Amino acid sequence: MDLPLKDVLKFITKNKHLKRKELCRDDIPLSTYHRWLNKSNINLTNLEKLLTRLNLTWPEFNYLLHHKQKIFTDELKILIITAFHNKNITALKSYRNICINKAKDYHNDRFLHLYNLTDIFLANLENTSINYEKLPLIKYLLKIDFFTHYELNLINNIIVIIPFKLAYKLYNKVSKNIATYSFLKKDYTRLNINFLFVAIYNQNLALIRKLIAILKTINISESCLLDKITVQFLTLIYEYIKHPSCTNKQALNKYLKIINSLNCPQLHNLLSNLLNFVLNNYN
Repeated sequence: MDLPLKDVLKFITKNKHLKRKELCRDDIPLSTYHRWLNKSNINLTNLEKLLTRLNLTWPEFNYLLHHKQKIFTDELKILIITAFHNKNITALKSYRNICINKAKDYHNDRFLHLYNLTDIFLANLENTSINYEKLPLIKYLLKIDFFTHYELNLINNIIVIIPFKLAYKLYNKVSKNIATYSFLKKDYTRLNINFLFVAIYNQNLALIRKLIAILKTINISESCLLDKITVQFLTLIYEYIKHPSCTNKQALNKYLKIINSLNCPQLHNLLSNLLNFVLNNYN
């Protein structure tokens, strides 16, 4: 149900049995209301006033405006990420074609960004070179100064596999701008977790120490259990890096067995690969 502003407001008022006078009340002239509907030139303050009177949240309003496209792009992104995790190159190439075709039909960059996401995934799986900073997705992420869940989700999916210099640049830009936004806490936590993987794989001890300190200050809720488990494991990794003793190695293996018993194969494989890297490269 992709609807223009006029149809969204008509749809809600009709189904909530509200008359226009009840919506406009004494402070919005009917002529002004009709102008907003017909020209879609309403400002944010007045739009928020209408949404409040309709008891409609911003996410609900956005859902009605862009339902079909958002559902499709969200589902497509999940398919692309799953194909990458399964190392399914054929599927990724197929999704890339869908993205570039859909990008021609929609007047925004979401499909173009997904197209670039497949490019980055394919470059990683096929071990091919790519000029990352020329990709529209990377240009966009480096340009903006206000990040939302949309951007953070994309960054969290690529930060571990893009070049370290670019990952560092993105991390610094994002963390400088989102640390104070409580509504992005979950994304910010995941960003620090993912960038800690980057630091470990690049054997950057100073960065590892810094990120562990940041994660220790974040109170991760029980609803984000996998993040809590991952942070605990990364803390044990850090202890082993500082003191590669048999005791610390045993603690890591014991914790990994617990994760395996939780039937989380993707997380287990991720942490198992990290542990093998640490055991082989840190002495």
